[in-house]
Amino acid sequence: MASNDEQRSATTILTTAAQSIAARLIANETTAKFTKAEISTTNLFNQSVTELQVLTSLDNVQQTADINTVTVINNNTVNVNVAIDQTKAPNNYQMNSVGLFAVDGDGKEVLYSVTVLKDPVYIHQDAMGSALGIDLETVVGQASNVEISVNPAGAVTNEILKAALADYVKTDYVKSLIPATVIDGSKPADFKEAVTLEKGAVDGAGNAIATTKNVSDGDAETLKSAKDYADTKISGKADDSKVVHTSDMRKPANDVAGIEEVNTLQTQVNNSAVGTNLITNLSSNWAQGWIISSTIGIPPTFKGDNNLRIRTLQTIPVSSNSPYTFSINDTLFKLSWLEIDSNGNTICTAPWITSANYAFTTTSTTTQLYIVVAYKTDAIINTSNLPKLKLEKGSVATDWSPNPSDILTKADDSKVAHLSGAEEIGGQKTFDTAPVDKTTGNPYITKSDVTTAVSAVNANMVHRNPNTGVVSEPVDFTKLTVEGGKSVATSDDLKSLEASAWRPLTLKNSSSGIILFKDNGNGTASLTGSANFTVAKGTKTLTPAITPPTGYIFTSLNWNERSYNNNGVWANKYMGSGSSGVLDSFDTIISNGVICFLGQDDNDKPITFSPSELTTVNNSTDCNPALVSISKV
Repeated sequence: MASNDEQRSATTILTTAAQSIAARLIANETTAKFTKAEISTTNLFNQSVTELQVLTSLDNVQQTADINTVTVINNNTVNVNVAIDQTKAPNNYQMNSVGLFAVDGDGKEVLYSVTVLKDPVYIHQDAMGSALGIDLETVVGQASNVEISVNPAGAVTNEILKAALADYVKTDYVKSLIPATVIDGSKPADFKEAVTLEKGAVDGAGNAIATTKNVSDGDAETLKSAKDYADTKISGKADDSKVVHTSDMRKPANDVAGIEEVNTLQTQVNNSAVGTNLITNLSSNWAQGWIISSTIGIPPTFKGDNNLRIRTLQTIPVSSNSPYTFSINDTLFKLSWLEIDSNGNTICTAPWITSANYAFTTTSTTTQLYIVVAYKTDAIINTSNLPKLKLEKGSVATDWSPNPSDILTKADDSKVAHLSGAEEIGGQKTFDTAPVDKTTGNPYITKSDVTTAVSAVNANMVHRNPNTGVVSEPVDFTKLTVEGGKSVATSDDLKSLEASAWRPLTLKNSSSGIILFKDNGNGTASLTGSANFTVAKGTKTLTPAITPPTGYIFTSLNWNERSYNNNGVWANKYMGSGSSGVLDSFDTIISNGVICFLGQDDNDKPITFSPSELTTVNNSTDCNPALVSISKV
């Protein structure tokens, strides 16, 4: 593209001569008048700006277009409307460039601007008076020095119109001159009053019509002759089996359509394509992209990476050499199309249509259309932005309606029940008669039947977790026994036994022995047994010895100890206050809930600790076992 802007579909470049005129217009040194436009098939879209500016004429000019109107947009810009008269087109051709010519104040005509098109516009030779208008927004420098014009060609003045209508009268005026008593002989007449016919009445063949008086006054012979005449017109009595009686009709005879009415309705059905929307508005039938090539005589090729256009996936069948009308319900959009023959080859490319309605006639070989839609601003578009479009046969636009296929869509096979095969039916279905099993003939039970049966079973059932076997809800067994009447202990029974049982304790810094623990249930625990420990040296060194069971901590103790045969441990509150005959003595204290020993200065000491030899706090009696205050955590 000359402007290197691939998003635009057309670019207008001022020539060097135009720039000179514009400069003189700004300086009020000249005036300008746009005179004509030349339409060329030469594709100049890929020419550079410099190459376009030096042009003084165009090659391959197909026809010259008139300047229809020139209107001011602002002080520097005007809009030049060019009318391409399709009756003057030498043949069908593709418009690729437009040259706009102007005359300056010296009478010199120059090529003022060149408009190059990215996509060619098809100009169809049309003898019916069609014309294509093009708006060229043109920079002039000083709009007040440009001659503003309206082409009067084809316009009718009021004076000419009045003169042409002077010899005509209005229909209402003619009707006012006709007396009310005049009867239209081509239509049935309803005589409200008696009418006297001076010469009598005759039928279409000129036969006189008898009055009721003629019949009533006639003699028997006359009447017999009338009957004989009537009989000659009847071949015989109708076969009763081959006639329709009024009693057989579903509607009275006066409410049944005649053959003429039926024929009229049939004609309307045959022409029902008029007003039918031929375009599907389902987004699934559209895709992004437009043509790569639309060369006349070969099939078009498409590209899917153009997100500025959406097109029909399939062609729309149409009739050759027939009138059609496009309608679009949104002023933000424009549309175009390709006309394709029965071999799939391109016949022509239509221009971009920006109006709400557009009527056109297909070529003599057109059998199908590809349709493209875009924003007028060439913004990004996808199939979800599709406006309401309508293509209908005929030259008159009618109200929008959906394509019949958009309404009568095929049922979703996944959502219907089939007569065979396994499938899941969702939602509630009502059966007048309960379905039965094909093999057994037994009826299927309903959901409420199952619920009732399950409720009855649940009342006498113990529920458990199917994965772990654990009973999932409490059950009250009043007389549960096993193996011929043996009682079953409960978890409470087991917990009670556990609480009152002797349990071995974890010992630290011990080489051998065992010490047992029992919760007395009153905040104290009993200790018994014997174990060997190694107490580290140092009066400040703490040696952990006896650890409580999980869930407990030791809280306090006050032991006065005596030993026998030098085998015991003096465990006093104050170190060194033991009795005679004991080699060493140690303080016993609690740290972090654990019973610990404090060492002596000289060396590590191996000791044997026997709680059974401890006395009570008042030293009155032997204490076997020893007591320790405890707390649960």
